[in-house]
Amino acid sequence: MKTLFDNKKVKFQILDDNQGFIKLSFMNDSVLIVVESDSGELLTIKQKRSTSDIEKYEFPSGGIEPGEEPIEAALRELNEETGYTCDLKKVGVVRPLHGIVDLKVHVFVGSNCKMVDNRLQQEVYEKIEIEFLQFERIKSLILNDENGADSYLMLGLSYHLLTNKKQV
Repeated sequence: MKTLFDNKKVKFQILDDNQGFIKLSFMNDSVLIVVESDSGELLTIKQKRSTSDIEKYEFPSGGIEPGEEPIEAALRELNEETGYTCDLKKVGVVRPLHGIVDLKVHVFVGSNCKMVDNRLQQEVYEKIEIEFLQFERIKSLILNDENGADSYLMLGLSYHLLTNKKQV
């Protein structure tokens, strides 16, 4: 195994020079938050990511800081990205792209959301728009996106459907 890049947040390695197998390791887990409003709409953020230069709808998400519990990270990320707080319940843990990426994502669903005055500072690179979307709109975004729907949007919607008796 040969390490090509390693900093405090991520490590990139080639597992076998002859086969070209790679491994991307994140030093900290992350969180994904799916919040349903009282009217049944889901809280999304819309932003352009530097990796694709395409604007996409996503659910709020982000990394867990060292020493931080997943629930604390979920509340912090939700507030940083949207200005909202809510009651959260952890519904699962997933490993997206398990074959090449070493990352655990703790998934939370939220309710009773409220806008708070003490919105935390977004990251410098984040230019986020907040929008509550109906289930059918998110479904349409996933099924009709020629550039590929955001995987966390699909993942979050899956957990929402699995844990929401009204939609199933």
